[in-house]
Amino acid sequence: MTAIRYVPQKPPVMAIALANRANTDLLQRMLGDDFHIQETFAEESAEPHVTVDLIVVDTASLKHYWERILDLRRRAAPLILPVLLVVDSRSRIPPRITDELGYSVNDILRIPATQLELKARIDNLLRLCASSTAAGLSPRRY
Repeated sequence: MTAIRYVPQKPPVMAIALANRANTDLLQRMLGDDFHIQETFAEESAEPHVTVDLIVVDTASLKHYWERILDLRRRAAPLILPVLLVVDSRSRIPPRITDELGYSVNDILRIPATQLELKARIDNLLRLCASSTAAGLSPRRY
């Protein structure tokens, strides 16, 4: 089995919708210049044609933007628009959140996490997207 290496032509665009501004700032510091961070995802006036490679949300934002996330994922189909859900490691993950795995969310990351773990999870999700492209699916973007 060969692994598909995600090699971006430019820094991937990550849409972030986190309820806590401090978490957004921390995420940006941890990722550095490896990604272009876009916070307009959470704004209702955000243009629907904006190209995004990955969405990062927390539980509050997932609940608030659930319909929008599903719509963006449908529009990206047949490509996969990966979504990473970050949750506080001190709290128990409710079953309704784990039920979202595979539907509106592709992975769940407990925070705090190391920079290495965060980047590995993101890289895996971007590989998922790249594999959908490599499988011969049209590179349709929203």
